Amino acid sequence: MPVALLVCLLSINPVSTEDTDEFWSQLVSTQEPPRDGEDYWSAYSYKLQLKYHECLRNLYVANRSYRDGDRDLEAFLQDFVGRFGFSYVDPSLAARNDFAWFLAAGPFVYGDMNLDPTDHIDGRPHVNFARRVCLLTAKAQVEQFQKNPRALDRYCRLTIWHGRPLSDFGIQIGKIRRGFVVGSEDFYWHARNFMVYAYLTRQEEMLSEVKPWKLREAFDSWYQWLEQNGNRLTMATRQTGTPVFRIGKALTDRPFDELPKVKLKDPFPQWKLPTPLEPRRYHNELLEELLFNRDGVFR
Repeated sequence: MPVALLVCLLSINPVSTEDTDEFWSQLVSTQEPPRDGEDYWSAYSYKLQLKYHECLRNLYVANRSYRDGDRDLEAFLQDFVGRFGFSYVDPSLAARNDFAWFLAAGPFVYGDMNLDPTDHIDGRPHVNFARRVCLLTAKAQVEQFQKNPRALDRYCRLTIWHGRPLSDFGIQIGKIRRGFVVGSEDFYWHARNFMVYAYLTRQEEMLSEVKPWKLREAFDSWYQWLEQNGNRLTMATRQTGTPVFRIGKALTDRPFDELPKVKLKDPFPQWKLPTPLEPRRYHNELLEELLFNRDGVFR
């Protein structure tokens, strides 16, 4: 089914699992441009973002058109998030599909656009919708990570490769401390970020069998642990190949809320595609050009 027809159908009917299956198939089967071109990854990323944009635009229209629009958006994002971290017989296929997921949805996951999903000042409809995408994606990820540790591990490796959430570690921790309030609209955004940091510091036992609304208490315990041990953290590697931070023997002069530097060449193990561009080069202005016109309205 062509993407345009799929979008047309979605704009009329509530989103179903079959719709998401069709969209996912369209996404991961996107024809890649020639690998020897200088703009290889930019062109590939553009195609994937365009497909995701078309689907979101439809959901934006549905969100304004009938009362169940937000429910459809949440159902779609829960299903779409569940596609990340899926186990395939061929590890290189898992890497390719998970990276396609990132290229399509990454701006709404890592905040790679001029939008802070925890900022409530700008109340324009399209901004509210973009915020809802960010926050509902985070909610779906929290639920997924609690069920699927493999997805959490792969997302954490992708986070290290991306770099920004770790380079701004102290700032992000401060945002969690201030905004991680049970019952708040931003709750799951902060919960997802905390789960990532707990896993990367090998404190995932604090997440074990914890109900989502108890994650704030877990964060407070983790923060106390970080204050005591943060300036002793050093690099280690899990059996999955994901870099993590463990407690070393020696103290450092590094602040407790600053992690050791680490950089990954490839986003996933068993990477057989050409080395991708640095993550920040995929999004920002490109996404906003795709999503909004000059009047700030969804295209």
